[in-house]
Amino acid sequence: MLGFVTGGLSALVSLLFLLMAVIGGQDDPVSMLLILGLPCAAGLIFGAARLLSGDLPGPLFGWAIAAVGVLVVAALVALVAFDAADLLAVAIFVVLAVPLPVLTAVFAWRPDTRDWASEAR
Repeated sequence: MLGFVTGGLSALVSLLFLLMAVIGGQDDPVSMLLILGLPCAAGLIFGAARLLSGDLPGPLFGWAIAAVGVLVVAALVALVAFDAADLLAVAIFVVLAVPLPVLTAVFAWRPDTRDWASEAR
């Protein structure tokens, strides 16, 4: 279930950044990178559905790590591209956003999750 929540929230936030880019002209590099959360969201939802149907947790784990990677790269780009005030905003966003995909990856890769998936097959 955590994969669905993580994927849904990632999709919502990424869609907001996409709308800001299309409608509001918000085209800074960090916003553009955070739009990459859309494929991560789709992968998280796909991986969660596969896990619930008895497949192994590899896809869910991989897409959760990809979501963490997008957030880390966005933070690193913000270090170079933004001034202090904007950097603080990105840092707060990343600190609030990164725990959910990290927890999704950790719980997906736990031995009991993999055992459960193997037994469900």
